[in-house]
Parts: sequence; structure tokens; C-alpha cells
Amino acid sequence: MKSNRWNRGFRPSSTRSVATALRGGFTLLEVMLVLAIIIVLAGIGVGAMMNAQDDANDRQAQIKARGYAEACKRFKIDVGFFPQQLEDLAMRPQGVSERKWRRPYIEKLESDPWGNPYVVQADPTTNRILVLSAGKDGKMGTEDDISSED
Repeated sequence: MKSNRWNRGFRPSSTRSVATALRGGFTLLEVMLVLAIIIVLAGIGVGAMMNAQDDANDRQAQIKARGYAEACKRFKIDVGFFPQQLEDLAMRPQGVSERKWRRPYIEKLESDPWGNPYVVQADPTTNRILVLSAGKDGKMGTEDDISSED
């Protein structure tokens, strides 16, 4: 083989042809494999983020429900009975004197993370108060409901 200035120093290995040694790109199969791996990893990441958001919403709803339940207990100590609705914590209900209802027990009544109102359930015989969120599905009485006692 006659040597010229363009191929000096180039010596292909015995197992590879000159054309294969000079090729520098990827095959379609290699590109598709890398794309498939990227798509699978992205799917796993998105799924994990969605689960993290659901967990954060559940925790936020539980924290708010517990805060409202504590406000209901303070209301009962001052007024003598549990509030009939959570709105009674923000504005003095009718029939309650200013002397007993000294202040708002909450600054602002907020809905749960899914936009549904919290519900109060009081049992004066057991002196127990529950504040409930309907959860992600927005329906009370389902397994995703969140309680102040959870």
C-alpha cells in the first residue's frame, strides 16, 4: 500500500475494516435505545413527583384540620359548646354574647388543598370534635377522607 500524506499513521486493526473505523456516528438502533431509556427514566420521575404532590396535599389537609379542631376546642372553652360550623370560628355566631366570644379563633377559613370545604362534626356527649376533609375525590365517606385525628 502506497503511503501518501493523507493516510500516514492510520493503521486499521485487523478486526475492523477501514470504513467501520472511519464511521463516527450512531446507528438508529443506538439512538432509539437511548431515547427509550430517557423516556422510562422521565416517566419514573414524573410518577414520583405526582406521588410527592399527593402526599404533600394530604399532609397539608391534615395539618389544617388539626388546627381547626384546636380552634373549635378553644371556642368551646370560651363559649360553652362546639361551633356548629367552621365559619363560627371566624365570625361571632348569633346567640353568643360578645363577653363569651372574645375574638376570632381563626384568621381566615380556607378550603382544603383540592378546593373543598372542611366539615366539622362535634359530639358533645364524648366531648370530641372532628374536622374532616373530603380528600382528593371530593366525596365524604370514602377512604381518602382526612380527619383531624388521623
